[in-house]
Amino acid sequence: MLLRPIPDDTDPDLEDHMEKNKDLLRLLALHSAMRPNLQQTYMTPANAKTNIYFSTHALSTSSYSTWTLANRPTVVVLQASTGAWDFVGRTLGYAYMLPPDLTHLDRMFGEIWMDVRSRSFTTAMLLLDDPPGQLDGAVDATYPGLTNEQRAGRRPVIGDDIKDAARALLHAQGSVENGAASV
Repeated sequence: MLLRPIPDDTDPDLEDHMEKNKDLLRLLALHSAMRPNLQQTYMTPANAKTNIYFSTHALSTSSYSTWTLANRPTVVVLQASTGAWDFVGRTLGYAYMLPPDLTHLDRMFGEIWMDVRSRSFTTAMLLLDDPPGQLDGAVDATYPGLTNEQRAGRRPVIGDDIKDAARALLHAQGSVENGAASV
C-alpha cells in the first residue's frame, strides 16, 4: 500500500489525505512498540497490544461498502482488535477505491469519501488525546488487573513524529471541511 502510486489526476484534497495516511501508516508500523507484531501473518492476533496498537480503537461505527471476490457488496465492521496499521491501511485502501478526481460521486463513493475523512479524523484525535486517554483505556480493557508498572509497559510514548503526522491529518480534514471536495 505504501508503494502504490497516487494517480496523477487525483483531487488535491484526496491526494492530501492519501499522502498523510501513508506517512502515518509508515510511522506506526515502524514504532518500536510494533516490533513484536511485524512478523505476524494475516489474521493472527497481535503479540503486543499497546496504545500504539490501539491507535485506531473501535470508535468508528461506520460501515464500509467493499467488494468480495464474488463481486458482491459486503459490510466491513471495524473490530476492537484491529491494529493501527490495519485501520490506517484500510483507510488508504478506501481512498484508492474512489474515482481519483472525485467527480460524479454516487452514493457509495460519497459514503466512502466521507468514511476516509472521518477515519482520518478519528485516528488523529486518538493519537493526539492526552494520556491517560482512550488509547490507554483500550489497553486497560484488554489487560485488566495489571499493576501500574505493567500497564506502563503497554503505554509506550507516542512520539512527536506520530503526533505531527496526526496533526497533518487534522489539517487535511480542515481543508476539506472548508469547502473543497466535500460531499
